[in-house]
Amino acid sequence: MALENQEKVQLLNTKVIFNAQKTRNNVASGYLTFNQVEINIGDGFNQSSGVFTAPIGGIYKMSFSGITGVTENSGSTSGWINVHKNELSMFGIYDLDNTYGEETYVGRNLAYTWMMKLIKGDKLKLNSYNIHAEDLTPVTFTGELIRIED
Repeated sequence: MALENQEKVQLLNTKVIFNAQKTRNNVASGYLTFNQVEINIGDGFNQSSGVFTAPIGGIYKMSFSGITGVTENSGSTSGWINVHKNELSMFGIYDLDNTYGEETYVGRNLAYTWMMKLIKGDKLKLNSYNIHAEDLTPVTFTGELIRIED
């Protein structure tokens, strides 16, 4: 009985938190990978693949932030992120710029925070189009387990 209570306390103290940043490659399109992972409590985030694998089931709070690049042929700053769960596109985060042909030198902020229920082993990754990354304007992907439902 005491061991069962101890296991429950350990489960309640389980933390899953990650903070990944992309600070290189200037304009990125395709599945994002990250060159800096400063926080990876629970070891759910794979830096080289850019994939978060839920080490425990529950409700997770996630966020993305970055800026769009400037496409050379049109000057547009349109950009997007698609959130993929287990290889399926779940939803998109879009900034669709319609200032084609006008002089544009900087991108536009693209940021979103969401919550989603994940079961143990679910995999999340971000697919991108025209997202700008460098030291002063990193692309950031974060996540945190906020409720255990294993």
